Amino acid sequence: MRVYGPSGTRAFPTDRNPLVIQLAFAAGLAPGGIGDTTALAYTVPTGRRALITLAGTCHLDAGPIAAGEIAQLWVSPSVGATLAPRLQIGGTATSVSPDDIVLPGIQMPAGQTAQIHYLKAAGTASMTVSGLINGVEYDA
Repeated sequence: MRVYGPSGTRAFPTDRNPLVIQLAFAAGLAPGGIGDTTALAYTVPTGRRALITLAGTCHLDAGPIAAGEIAQLWVSPSVGATLAPRLQIGGTATSVSPDDIVLPGIQMPAGQTAQIHYLKAAGTASMTVSGLINGVEYDA
């Protein structure tokens, strides 16, 4: 009798030498400006794959946002050499309500990068941002 598939009890890819990925951050941004800041970044190592979830929150603590001011957080699993798609929350409106974004179940091959950024232009508003990259890395 022929058996097709992996031998042994490790039938699922994530069972192959798993490593838990848990990266997180939280930041309170005071009035004033801060440029595009990479809060978290994770790159899948050579010979590995990863199954991850990206999550982020953005909350305007004191405001409103002045005309032309930007307050946002964006997440991006890279596709090739570009950071795309880029999904963002926050914006340029006079009030940014608390918002969150979750991208579950992203399968990433070796060399691919996931990033979480935040951006706040000069102004009187303050905001809180947080993010998480969570998942499992395993042998390809």
